Amino acid sequence: SLSLSLSLTLTLFLTHSLTHSLSASPASPASPASPPPPHPPFLSLFPLAGSTSTFLASFDAITGNPDPVEVVSEKIVHMGLAPTHIRMDDGTRVVYMVDASGGAHVFPSSPAAKAFYAANIAPISFYYLVETDEARVTGYQLPAKTADAGSPASAALWTVQFSGETVETFAAPPADEIVQSPVRILPDRSVMYKYLNPNLLVLATSARAGDEDSSAGGILDDDVVNIYTIDSVTGRVLSRTRHNNARGPVYAVCSENWVVYHYWSLERKGRWELGVIELYEGAESILSAEKVVDVIRGATEKEAFSSYTAKNPSVSRQTMIFPHAVRSMKVTQTRYGVTLRNVLMALGSDQVYSLDKRFADPRAPVNKQLTMEDREEGVIPYQAVIPVPPNRLLTYNQTIVGLRFMETAPARLESVCHVFAIGLDIFYTRTSPSRSFDLLAEDFDYLVLLLMIGALAGLTTLAWWKTKQKDLNSAWR
Repeated sequence: SLSLSLSLTLTLFLTHSLTHSLSASPASPASPASPPPPHPPFLSLFPLAGSTSTFLASFDAITGNPDPVEVVSEKIVHMGLAPTHIRMDDGTRVVYMVDASGGAHVFPSSPAAKAFYAANIAPISFYYLVETDEARVTGYQLPAKTADAGSPASAALWTVQFSGETVETFAAPPADEIVQSPVRILPDRSVMYKYLNPNLLVLATSARAGDEDSSAGGILDDDVVNIYTIDSVTGRVLSRTRHNNARGPVYAVCSENWVVYHYWSLERKGRWELGVIELYEGAESILSAEKVVDVIRGATEKEAFSSYTAKNPSVSRQTMIFPHAVRSMKVTQTRYGVTLRNVLMALGSDQVYSLDKRFADPRAPVNKQLTMEDREEGVIPYQAVIPVPPNRLLTYNQTIVGLRFMETAPARLESVCHVFAIGLDIFYTRTSPSRSFDLLAEDFDYLVLLLMIGALAGLTTLAWWKTKQKDLNSAWR
């Protein structure tokens, strides 16, 4: 069995607030007046794979000083970190875990953390387990209290069985993802509200020709790949996309209201293809001036999303040819979510490619001349083959041997995203999906800027003096 939190052998969680940058160093003896951070950043390390017990270790991310090690003598099947806005009084974000028998554990395991979990985390938190061997997904609610408090084990709320299919992969939106605008403005000035479901689960399955067709009954004539979008709180299947004459491996990534996935198509003697799905709540008429201002200010948020009352979304789909194999996919993240999101792909050539999401747009015009409004909105026409220019390779002319995993994190600058790639080699770089709009270029001419400021200051002073002289002469007349 797999859960969303078990994708890595070593899982790192940030359990204290990062009030200072991790790259900062402690105050030197020469500057004793510098105040220490109110909540020092701590990192927690959890080795998970195939162990019947789990040890929990944390250390100061700046000084390296460790805390006492804690041990959970149970096999952990799910692990989560409390949302950013749910913290203890000292700034700690509690880590909660569920063992194989359904009991809950927290880290740190102090009485205060257990009471905080029972009051603030358990009532609003759900989780799911993907059982790849059984082709089944089961959803649960967290136990009301921790296991040592005698709380009953978490009970299954729903189950979705994919009979005759093989689970290829699954994905969910990044935790604590920030969405700057909940709408998409179309070239004709109408608006479509994005289906922003934080509980979205994307699951890809495959089936071979000759297997039973679980959806329509009978026997499959071709190999198929199915992409499901599921609400992980209610277990409701929101959409299903079927690709005939296709096989795995499938890789997928999910962010905001869209899903991008990669699979092998058997069309024309076989080729790699890229699929994209976008979910919307619907469209409104032409925006009024007040609504345009609200969209620009980001004040178009509606009521809090509820999986129990939300309606099924409208779905847009499209596929393109992608000329490379893929081993992993990830989405760029930025501090405030203003920057456009790119899809990072670990190519079979051991390089990292950054795909502009606008090339994977299911609403892109097909065989149609772009209008002036389309160009103003930055619409890119549909391209049957996704280009892979060398300048979009974040690894430049280097290769990462055995590239298998990537991780992204926001930087302090909104335009910058940290990218970390892992294989036999380890690679780090920074990327700017919308270019460095909040950063001056390295060849920026500071001298000319200073001269212009000085000239403007001199002209302003001269104009002020001339005005005073004119007023004085007028007063003497």
